[in-house]
Amino acid sequence: MNLAQPLDDLEWQELIEDTAQYFNEIMLKRGFQYYKQQRVRDLEITDSGDISAGVSGTEPYYVRLYPADLQRSICSCPVETRCKHLAAALLEAASRQGRSITALVNAHSAPLLSRRSKVTSAARGTGTPQDELDHGKPQLQKLLQTAPRLGELSIAEWHEFFHQASLLPGVAVTHSMYSRSAMDAIQQLKPAGAKLSMASFTTLYDFNASLFILGQLIGQSKNSNGATLFMGYHVQMAAEQLLNSMTNQLDSGKWSFRIQEMKERETLLLQGTIDFLRDKMLSGAPKSPTYYQVYSLLWARGIAPYSFNAAFYERELQQLKTAANEKQPPASSSISLMASALMHFYLKQDEACWDKLYGADEVMHIHPYDLFQLLDAVEQNKDGHRLVRWLVETGPLFAHYNNPYMSQYMSFWEQALEWVPQAEAQMWDTLTAMLPFSKVIYDDALWSRGQWRRWIDLQLSTEREPLDYRVSVLAPIEKEEPELLLPFYHQAVERYVLQKNRSSYKSAVKLLKRLAKLYKKLKQPERWELFLDAFIERHSRLRALHEEMRRGKLLS
Repeated sequence: MNLAQPLDDLEWQELIEDTAQYFNEIMLKRGFQYYKQQRVRDLEITDSGDISAGVSGTEPYYVRLYPADLQRSICSCPVETRCKHLAAALLEAASRQGRSITALVNAHSAPLLSRRSKVTSAARGTGTPQDELDHGKPQLQKLLQTAPRLGELSIAEWHEFFHQASLLPGVAVTHSMYSRSAMDAIQQLKPAGAKLSMASFTTLYDFNASLFILGQLIGQSKNSNGATLFMGYHVQMAAEQLLNSMTNQLDSGKWSFRIQEMKERETLLLQGTIDFLRDKMLSGAPKSPTYYQVYSLLWARGIAPYSFNAAFYERELQQLKTAANEKQPPASSSISLMASALMHFYLKQDEACWDKLYGADEVMHIHPYDLFQLLDAVEQNKDGHRLVRWLVETGPLFAHYNNPYMSQYMSFWEQALEWVPQAEAQMWDTLTAMLPFSKVIYDDALWSRGQWRRWIDLQLSTEREPLDYRVSVLAPIEKEEPELLLPFYHQAVERYVLQKNRSSYKSAVKLLKRLAKLYKKLKQPERWELFLDAFIERHSRLRALHEEMRRGKLLS
């Protein structure tokens, strides 16, 4: 084959097979690292398809590749043949074809297209049986003929294409291995986006391929008795890994959809992808929240940062409204409202967005992750006043949760107050309304901002013990407003005494000694003496308490 010319699909499959036969898996992986590090320099492809290049290793090496006959390839490194430098150069040359480099790197795990090696294995009594290979050949040929026409097909037809690819001989049926082998099969069938005149084809293809496999992993089936079968541990792990991979692709910007730059057909395919995902999301299946997670990530990371087309968001709102008119189970109703809230958010229709969020929360409590996604987007716009409004409005939606979600919510307030210091009163009002769920963050905020009177009032109302705190926590209050500690200590002393046991008496004496220091600091020794005399007389019959007071030198 000649890499100076565009390869057709059959030639590409042959190159994958030849690569697997020539390079071992380790060298391919090492070559891939060199390729990613851009160590291949001055690569040239002659008209006859021969490849020459320099590769930076421990020193500069020179390679000569013959893709039509890899056995002739040679490198100036000590290994000379089948080395990582040759692998890196081949990957660099293949990348110019607009093909999936991953397919070459994973050539050894290619489940369906290593035809010659499989025939050999079958002859030896190992690997995929020959009759299965023969049976799969017509199906493979049909898929190879369909692949160049994918740009003309609907997204539903894409997913049927992926389904047929996953049925080819060699794809693992064991679910723990299914994800990788099915993805390899689908990737090896991917046509070059350049051939289809679609810049975003590869992104659409990869996203939908991942979406298809995720659906296969999380989909539930029933046994012969009709009982639902849930995912096993390994399948669950495979689904989570795939979902994390999709998230990383969207976060990194590798999967981005710039609507303004897309051709009409590409836009229709993107809309078809969203339609497909929406249908899955609103199906009412137990795994619908997973589809909503992908749906929200697609909008938040793959579309919104790169494009604003009001008509695009309004179309989605209308589609959601149409779906909502149909009878839906409670989970789908909540998800539908959340999805509508997203669209209102991107259209900057905050009032309508909050209305949908509260509606969704009434059906089924919103997970903080979904709220944080919106707060993150507001914060990134650096609109302090809008962030304050969002924190006030969404605060009650966090009232179902404790830490660590509350701490993350509070971090948004800290940023908002840096931009809008005068909003502090709104923060206190919001946190107070969220009690008791906000108690920890409310407590921390009061203390960190020196709101000592409010902080003491909170401790008194919740009957917190002064001895629960380190001295360093109470030291700033003792220094700045020591009189505020008096009721805090007095109340705790009385509670300890009422417990009437030796341990509680010891705790009471510790606090009495702190009170003595406080009154001395306040220059009120007479008030201390009057309190102590009355205290001793009131508890004169508690001999154990008096013993502890003598040990603490409060009684002579």
